[in-house]
Amino acid sequence: MKIIETKLHGYIHYSLGFLFLWVPKIFHLKGDSPESIIFYILAVLILFLSLLADYELGIYKVLPLKSHLMIDVLLGLFLLVSPWLFGFWHRSFVPHMLFGIIMAAIGLLTLTQSSAAR
Repeated sequence: MKIIETKLHGYIHYSLGFLFLWVPKIFHLKGDSPESIIFYILAVLILFLSLLADYELGIYKVLPLKSHLMIDVLLGLFLLVSPWLFGFWHRSFVPHMLFGIIMAAIGLLTLTQSSAAR
């Protein structure tokens, strides 16, 4: 069941992109550690994907929305397993799991067409 409108997805996506820049500070992660760097890289990637996506808040509209949503799910799954993939699960895993689930859920629950296109 898809319940998130594409415009709302855009607002959430840009917000998450900027929030990911602050997650290491909020969760007191060491700034140059892998657990922090993952959030910084994903923040830039999320903002870049938002600009490229073909939806109301996309600027360039070159990335089809279905592809954008699939990438969101994959990024969420990557974030979810990153503590074990990179071996820092004993220091930090809660923010990665929390935001990984959120990213994947947003990708899975967003409609694939804007209300204007339907």
